[in-house]
Amino acid sequence: MNNLLSSILSFPEQPFALLYRPTFNSEVVEIFQLRLEKAHTIEHAVSSDSLNREKLLLLPFRQVIERGYSAVDDGMPILSLPVIARQQVSVSSLIEQLPERPLSVNNVHFNLDDEQFCHRVTHLIENEIGQGAGSNFVLHRKLRATISEYEPAHLLSLYRRLLKTESSAYWVFLINTGEQAFIGVSPELHASLHDGEVSMNPISGTYPYPAAGPTVESLLTFLSCQKETNELFMVVDEELKVMSQLCEKGAQVSELKLKQLSHVVHTEYVLRGKSHAGIADILRETFPAPTVIGSPIQSACDVITRYEPEGRRYYSGVVALVDNSSNQISLDSAIAIRTAEITPHGHVEIGVGATIVRDSNPVNEANETRSKVQSLYSAMLQETNLPLNVNVPKDKVENLSDIPAVHDALINRSSRVSHFWLTAPDERMRCLPHFEGKRVLILDGNDSFTSMFKTLFVSLGAIASVEKVHSDVDFKFYDLVVAGPGPGNPLDENDMRVKAMRSVIKRMIAAEHPFFAVCLSHQILSTLLGLPIVRLSPPNQGIQKVIWLGNRQERVGFYNTFCVKADEQTVSKLHKEGVTFYFDDDQQVHAIRSAKFSSVQFHLESFLTIDGPEILDRFVKPLLQTQCSGNREKCITV
Repeated sequence: MNNLLSSILSFPEQPFALLYRPTFNSEVVEIFQLRLEKAHTIEHAVSSDSLNREKLLLLPFRQVIERGYSAVDDGMPILSLPVIARQQVSVSSLIEQLPERPLSVNNVHFNLDDEQFCHRVTHLIENEIGQGAGSNFVLHRKLRATISEYEPAHLLSLYRRLLKTESSAYWVFLINTGEQAFIGVSPELHASLHDGEVSMNPISGTYPYPAAGPTVESLLTFLSCQKETNELFMVVDEELKVMSQLCEKGAQVSELKLKQLSHVVHTEYVLRGKSHAGIADILRETFPAPTVIGSPIQSACDVITRYEPEGRRYYSGVVALVDNSSNQISLDSAIAIRTAEITPHGHVEIGVGATIVRDSNPVNEANETRSKVQSLYSAMLQETNLPLNVNVPKDKVENLSDIPAVHDALINRSSRVSHFWLTAPDERMRCLPHFEGKRVLILDGNDSFTSMFKTLFVSLGAIASVEKVHSDVDFKFYDLVVAGPGPGNPLDENDMRVKAMRSVIKRMIAAEHPFFAVCLSHQILSTLLGLPIVRLSPPNQGIQKVIWLGNRQERVGFYNTFCVKADEQTVSKLHKEGVTFYFDDDQQVHAIRSAKFSSVQFHLESFLTIDGPEILDRFVKPLLQTQCSGNREKCITV
């Protein structure tokens, strides 16, 4: 028998970990002997001493505070577990050697019953998404239970069952810190670093298996569901924002894939890009994952802090394996979801969430949390489904992606997204003469779509930088200013971002300085031009539309709760002054052009917009014919 495994079987109360990572090696489970340390910052947790360069980390959700984001501070520390020794054992051998002990579970309940959870969902849709605070939010609740006559050996039996049923998860792990244990089947890579390449894995959209197992018809219905499709597109956009901050040339998005687990199927993409960032920076900048909080991330943290006053502990945090060896710096990490936290007294808590969008059905979202928690609950009850009422297929499910109709549906969905982000970074670099060397300042209104704009401008040959908006922005030395997007109401005089962006836009109009405004800034510009703003019901949060821009149809992505209306008298007056408006039959203004500025309501930088760089070139190229100097009050056309 493996010496390390023998020690764990004899003394399961000691700090140890069992880790199955089928993406790296589907034949073995890694065994770790650990030492428990605690830290309060990611930098401190990652830093290594000369003896233990390899560590397992558990980041609590509250660590988003390091990024300046809101969170309920429940006091949970970072658990930093240096690796004292490690070995490997085959999966089959481990299953044979782990004990199979019966478990008795009682007092099973959610901290929020269905009615309470549905009330939160309804309130969030009406008062947050409906008010422009964001496009989607992830609400969670906690399944709680108690294992009767609990002892640490029960952990090994639980892990044995999960290893047999959840071999498709990204990580199947058991970590016993000596003070508490974590056992999970995370389906989702958080972030990895290998040979200078960073990867992220946005997963969203959930197809629960019918009782008799999946059918082609029901799976195709799921793949064609616009709500499920939009959920995934929104988290792809959020993770592209992060990757654009970490990777100089941004990331490439893979083809659409299915992620099959024992009780549900998800849809997923993989994002990859080259980066010089270190492990601590990658963990900090990628935290939290948008799939477990919502978007925009900063606004989502504010909202969830209000809606979840009980705190998240380690749910939606990160479990990571880091190696700081001088010749092999690497990171692999999974999002801490589908994970049970178990105390020494056998108290179990499993956090589980649902992504709430504008057209969410509260009852369906409550049921989705039940489906997601089922794999861990079944392991505790040895495949019994008693109080959760979730269907489990009796037979092993085939590889659904191999079904021709399913394969075609996946390809069809990938044909309706941005060509730019599907292309390798080096292949999409094309320095256009009118962009090359131009200095572009991108003003951030608390939505890091601005980092994706930077990637677009750099790919076209410009020199771009991002700056938080404030009233005193010095734009004189830039050839172009991008007034960026952000959450919120463009008419809110108490929002300091809105006030600052309005001030900067007024100054640029007065100085005849070229600028390009997007989404919230498009709305602010429109108010300065005298156009009315109206609230949309339902909002256009994370949806794709086909619109006309002049004589061209474009498929573009919208993230707006408010829109600009074309007032006939104002439009006619401004048209005589050289301002062109693009609006639809409902009088919604999608874009504006003039000699010194242009603006769009949609997000041309989004994964939802098929031809973003071409639209950017069309609206910005005329503005770059203007030359600006810091010695002039106004710009001149050359």
